[in-house]
Amino acid sequence: MNLKRVYIFIESGYVWGKGHTDEQSATFEKEIKSILSSLGFGNWYKSMRCSAWECFRGENESLYCHPMDLVGLIDIDTLPEIEERIKQSEVIKFSRTTIYEPKEDDFIRHNKKLKASKEIISR
Repeated sequence: MNLKRVYIFIESGYVWGKGHTDEQSATFEKEIKSILSSLGFGNWYKSMRCSAWECFRGENESLYCHPMDLVGLIDIDTLPEIEERIKQSEVIKFSRTTIYEPKEDDFIRHNKKLKASKEIISR
């Protein structure tokens, strides 16, 4: 597995400082969950910040899903499939992706979020 830190920039009608309407938030949530769940992501839980969600694929991959970007650690070999599924969406528009080498902090943050998600889901 070749893990990289990615920023997938998207557009979903979200306006910085104003956010989404309730209807836009519900539509985004349904669509992003549908796209990523079909690619094996799960363990969804609501982030404490704004209208974002966290999701995981296995023990090593995770994405923070905000209506403006998807950020996290993924196997870079699966990136084209993720981008293609977003491009097929009528709700979410793909903008661009930036790829970085992960740092130690990325793995620490990932492991904390994974542990938290398991605790939340098991409740």
